[in-house]
Amino acid sequence: MIRVNVLLDIESEILDNLPSSTLKFVDFELKIKHQNKFVENYILLLSSNHSDLLDSLISNAIDSLNDEQEEYAEPVLSFDIIQSYTKHASTSKEGNAVLNGFISQLPNYVTDAFVKQPVELLITFSKLGLTSNVNINEIINFTFLKLSQPTSIEMLLSEMKRIVGFDILKCPDINKYLHEKSEIDISKLSIEDKSGDLMFQFLTPQILQNIYSGVGDAEFDNFVERSNRYYNNTAFLGFSLEHPEFLKKLVLKSDCPGPRDLLKKIETNISNADFEKQYVEVLRESVSLEDHRKVLTVVENLGNTFAEGFLPSSLELKITSVLSTELDPNLVISNPLEKIIYFFKVSTDYGSFFTDKVALEKLFALDTASGIPDGFQVNCYIPNLELI
Repeated sequence: MIRVNVLLDIESEILDNLPSSTLKFVDFELKIKHQNKFVENYILLLSSNHSDLLDSLISNAIDSLNDEQEEYAEPVLSFDIIQSYTKHASTSKEGNAVLNGFISQLPNYVTDAFVKQPVELLITFSKLGLTSNVNINEIINFTFLKLSQPTSIEMLLSEMKRIVGFDILKCPDINKYLHEKSEIDISKLSIEDKSGDLMFQFLTPQILQNIYSGVGDAEFDNFVERSNRYYNNTAFLGFSLEHPEFLKKLVLKSDCPGPRDLLKKIETNISNADFEKQYVEVLRESVSLEDHRKVLTVVENLGNTFAEGFLPSSLELKITSVLSTELDPNLVISNPLEKIIYFFKVSTDYGSFFTDKVALEKLFALDTASGIPDGFQVNCYIPNLELI
C-alpha cells in the first residue's frame, strides 16, 4: 500500500509548481520525462483510492490560472491536471460543478502561443457531454477572437470539427472569417498547402462560390481534387443548382477520374426534383458541345431508371431533322383521328440509338427542331424500354 506521506509529497510538489513550472522531484532524485502521463497516472491513482487529495488538486489547478505571475508562462501543468481529471475523475456531481464553472472561462486562458491544450480540453469536454449546460459555440467563437496569428487560427480551425456540437453557422466571427478568406484566390494554392484545405473543410454554397470564382482551367484539377477530398453534399447540391455551368464542366470532363468521381458524388442527389430537372438540362446542352459519347456514358451510368424517366414515353422526333431519308408510304398507319403515324423500330438497345450524334442532339432539343409536315407524327419504338 502506498504510504500517505509519499502522496502528500507528490501533491505538494505539484501544487508548488502550478500553473506553469516543470515538475522536479529533487528529494526523490526523479526526473519526469513525460509530465502529462505522470499527472494522468497520479490522478488515476487518487481516483481509484477515492482520495480527498484529488478535490484539492483540481481546485488548486483551476485557481492557479487566475494567480498573478511575474512573467507569463503557458499554464501547461494546470491544463495537464484539468485534462486528466476531466477524462478520469469527473463523474461526480461535485466534479461536474467544478468543471462547468471552468468551461465558460476557457477562452480567457487562450493566447496565440497557447492554443493546443485548451482546444484539446474543449474537445474532451464535448465528447464527455460536459458542455450541455454551456453554449459550446459561443465558447468556440470567443476562443477564436483571442487569436491573431494565422498559424494559431489555423490550428484552432483544423480541430474544430472534433468538437461535439460545433456549428459553423452559430459562430458568427469564424463564419465571417472563413467567407472573407475564401474570397482570395486559394484555388491556386498547392495541394500540399493546408490553408487551402481549411476552406474546403467548412464549405457552404457561398464559400464554394467564392472559391470557384477564382478557378480557371489551370486550377480546375486542383479544385476537383480538394472537392473530392472534403466533399460536402449540402454545399455542392446548393452550388450545382445555382451554377449549372459547373455541372456542365464536370460532364464534359467526365472521362477523367477526378471530375468523374466528383460528378458521381453530386449525382446521388438525382432523387431531388430540382436537381434532376437541372441535370437533365445540363445533359441536353452538353451534347452539342462535346463528343456525345461522354454524355451517353453519364446517362448509362445513372441506370435505366433515370434513362426511362429522362426519355419521354412517346418520342416525337422531328422527321426532317432526324431522318435523312424520305418518308416511306408503306410505313404509314392511318387511324380514326385522321392522323398519319409513322412507326420506326430503332433498336432493341436504346444505347445504340444514341450512337447517332445528330439523332441524340435532336432528342435533347425536341422543342427547337423544325420541319415537321402538317398532320404527321412520328413515334420511335424502343422495345427494351417499353416506351410504347
